[in-house]
Amino acid sequence: MADTNYDDDAVYVRADFDYDPQRDDELALAPGAVIQVLDGGDDAEWLMGRDLATGHEGWFPSNFVSPTDPPPTSPRW
Repeated sequence: MADTNYDDDAVYVRADFDYDPQRDDELALAPGAVIQVLDGGDDAEWLMGRDLATGHEGWFPSNFVSPTDPPPTSPRW
């Protein structure tokens, strides 16, 4: 099993809606996907993030997501 550790200071969001990218630098969203926010602020219309399930990175509209708690970390064996 892969060891998965998440940054305690990072911001995470959960996708509320599907988003189909319009450009190559945008991130596709599916409802329920957890995204680590890499760039953007509270008032940003677009955020840069990494989909934790796929590892893909890109920009996405901030109004398609909601704040969420960090995912649980895998135990270290």
